Amino acid sequence: MYQEYFKLDGLPFENVPDPRCFFDEGEHSVVLKRISSSIESGKGLIVVTGPIGSGKTTLSHMVIAVQPETTKLIWVAEPPDKSLDLFQYLASELGVEEISDNK
Repeated sequence: MYQEYFKLDGLPFENVPDPRCFFDEGEHSVVLKRISSSIESGKGLIVVTGPIGSGKTTLSHMVIAVQPETTKLIWVAEPPDKSLDLFQYLASELGVEEISDNK
């Protein structure tokens, strides 16, 4: 209903973050530039924190959207409880063929 009324191309309030809805102004823009700069300079780990609803997930999806396909990014929405599970997840995402059950 409101999509037609406001002549929107898509639904703005979906359950899945959409980089097209990223607010590229103020602090959001600054953080996106800092993260992109860190990735380009080869920094290994970036942690984004903030209160619920502050745009962390949308920012993360925007970072993924603006990176070249040659850049390998691993997005972990909620880290596993056990460190071994995290290592196995990361190894799997990096394409490691044989993943061991030991550290």
